[in-house]
Formats: sequence, C-alpha cells, structure tokens
Amino acid sequence: MGNTEVITTVKTFMGQAFQVPSNAISILIFGQSALSKMPQKTWDLNWQTPMVSIGGWSQGAVLELMEGRVAVFGEASMFSSQPDEGTNESSGFMSVGAEQNEQFLLNVLHWLSHKI
Repeated sequence: MGNTEVITTVKTFMGQAFQVPSNAISILIFGQSALSKMPQKTWDLNWQTPMVSIGGWSQGAVLELMEGRVAVFGEASMFSSQPDEGTNESSGFMSVGAEQNEQFLLNVLHWLSHKI
C-alpha cells in the first residue's frame, strides 16, 4: 500500500452501531464514551430519549468467508456527497474532516476485489 492509500481519519455522520462476530474485523470502532440514542419512533429525539453505551461497538467491519470477502457499514453518508437542506452544508466526501473518506472507500473496494 502506497503512502496515498494510508488512512488516518474517517468521518461518519450518523448511522448505526453493531457488534461483530468473532471472525470479523471491526475497522470503524466507537470510543468508550460513545452513546446511541434509542427513540421509540424514528427521528423522535429529545432530551428524554433513552441512550445506551456503544463503546467498542463497530460502525464498519470486514469478514473473509471461504474465498469471498464481505464489508458491512452502518453508515451511508460517509460514502456519498449530499447537501443538508436544513443547513446548506455538505455531508459525505465534501464535508470538512472527511478528506480521506473517498480513499477509505477505494481501499475497501480494493480489499473486496483482492487487489490488497
């Protein structure tokens, strides 16, 4: 892997957290202080919305299965470029802090295709 393919930072925006099976490798891991809001109804979030600790959980993982490979991510905005109509800011590739997201996606695709 060349220097231009090395990733030091990836920015995610929302999405889900999940726990990975023992034969998978988590490649995006939430820090120990991470929390997830658990609304009863989608997008019904307020200060009373229950939260659970997701420290150590994953937002991206890979798995080799026989001769195949699988990559699973609980967040899609990090692999796109879209405007936030409410704030006129971009999420995804064009967002501040997401400068390496495109290379990260390319690396994942190269890994899936056995190029790396």
